[in-house]
Amino acid sequence: MAKKERFNGIYPISFRRAGSAFLICLILSIFTGLIATPLHAANMEGKIVVSKTGSLHVELSFKDKAPKAAIVTLMLPKGAEIAEASPALSAFDKATGEARWLIKEPDHRPIKLKLSLRPPTLSFKGVEGSVTFLDPATGKQERMKLPVTGQ
Repeated sequence: MAKKERFNGIYPISFRRAGSAFLICLILSIFTGLIATPLHAANMEGKIVVSKTGSLHVELSFKDKAPKAAIVTLMLPKGAEIAEASPALSAFDKATGEARWLIKEPDHRPIKLKLSLRPPTLSFKGVEGSVTFLDPATGKQERMKLPVTGQ
């Protein structure tokens, strides 16, 4: 004798369990997606602005989740001499032209960094920059290249 499938309303109980499990998985995936969104280009805006007066500005802002720290790296012309840096640089290698700022606990306010060169190196031609940080959601290191404007 064949076993009869028990009905509870319109659908068999096994379909109701499967539907409930699907609904729970859907809700959990939406919930975790909203909480643990990774920090990526959509959450950070940044650029390097080179002015004609011989100074350079780095502008950064984090929208949603800011990392605990960020390292801004600029590759300046080799042998460049820095006249002014605001805030003070964390590291500068004159031989390679690498300048770094360590920004602790950035928040949602725009971050502005300023750099001026001393003669004879007054050109920022070929400057490149990037921001390195740990994604607060995943704990993975991210590195984003900054676009340069005004060159």
